[in-house]
Amino acid sequence: MRRFAGLAAVLLVAGALFVACEREPLTPPDGVTPSLSEDVIAGRYIVVLQDGVDPAEIAAGFGVATTFEYRAALTGFSAEFSEDVRRAIEGNSLVRWVEPVKMKYLDVKGKGGPDKPPKECKGNKCPPPPPPQPIDACVPGAGDNTSNDPLDELYGIVDVNAPASNTWTNSPVTVDIAILDTGADTDHTDLCVHNAVGFTNEGWEDNHGHGSHTSGTAGARDDNFADGGEVVGVAPTARIWSVKVCTAFGGCPGDAIVAGIDYVTANADQIKVANMSLGGGGSDQPHPQGDCSPITGDAEHLAICNSVNAGVTYVVSAGNSGADAAGFTPAAFDEVITVAASDIDEQPASFSNYGADVDLIAPGVNIKSTYLNNNYANFSGTSMSSPHVAGGAALYILANPGSTPFEVRDGLVADGRHGWAGQGGLHPEPMLDVSKY
Repeated sequence: MRRFAGLAAVLLVAGALFVACEREPLTPPDGVTPSLSEDVIAGRYIVVLQDGVDPAEIAAGFGVATTFEYRAALTGFSAEFSEDVRRAIEGNSLVRWVEPVKMKYLDVKGKGGPDKPPKECKGNKCPPPPPPQPIDACVPGAGDNTSNDPLDELYGIVDVNAPASNTWTNSPVTVDIAILDTGADTDHTDLCVHNAVGFTNEGWEDNHGHGSHTSGTAGARDDNFADGGEVVGVAPTARIWSVKVCTAFGGCPGDAIVAGIDYVTANADQIKVANMSLGGGGSDQPHPQGDCSPITGDAEHLAICNSVNAGVTYVVSAGNSGADAAGFTPAAFDEVITVAASDIDEQPASFSNYGADVDLIAPGVNIKSTYLNNNYANFSGTSMSSPHVAGGAALYILANPGSTPFEVRDGLVADGRHGWAGQGGLHPEPMLDVSKY
């Protein structure tokens, strides 16, 4: 954003045991659409603490069982507790603030919708999230790196000028990308999933399809057409870190999102790009670049700010409400790269958010990418445009080693293509163009 200017088999892969299932996406009734008001999950809170404090110790002092503990992107925890306990916690000098957990949603058209507040477990009945799974299901660079998949059905790859990029042509792209989403199809032959972790009560696998799709747009392999591969990503064969923060119904609890950001930050020595194709109502808190201390009352914003300072470039969807992105987060945050959506004719998508917070536009209508059960599907939404730019960020970083997240953002914007067919009016932003990388 800019403000200033069926059980099939048991597989043993890389020493990790996985069950390959025929997963069906779970969807709510027809006609259900996301709420823009960020539904509050009653009785569930995020507690942000002063730095250097032990979250487990503070929670235990109030007799609270934590759902998540945060130690990298911020210091704090999430938990369920009563209003009386909330007031007591807020009165502790080691507590910066307490905020309710809100639900955000995927920025995809025609799939997903409002989730139900979690009721599978409460308090200490909740199992901890599963540990990260070291998958390494594919080896970057395997195969013929000059034999990119056909682009007949991949207009998005063409529109962002990926075929003109030396880095794209001579892939693999050795930059790790985290996808904070619904998980990923870790068995998909067109994805190079390096690690998978889940922060919902559904494990790490994708039961929706959205996360598998965004993963492919960002980094699908380019060396397996002969083996059935049908798509290629903007950053071909980049290692994907699948970070599940959204459920099979498309809802993304705020404390799970922060847990995902915390995980990414703890692995910032390897992860250099993070994609978040999700959002909800909210606004920015302007603050000096690199100084996160003024941020208050918004754990997601603080976590992203600190994660960016740790060296991770965040790319996010602008939103699908046809409204000013300033009213949606994380799209409105200064630290992120916010992406609007265009169609095959290079016209802005009618649903795409717009405004000064939008940095770039990229293809987001009828985008073909990887899907559940080693299949492919076409989706639309700013959810689809964002991973194009996440892949572009990876190309930029590989071509410009040592770039900071702000340099990545500014570089992508400076190198963006002006004069695209629908540019102007509500969408003056440039189109992503990776030809220079």
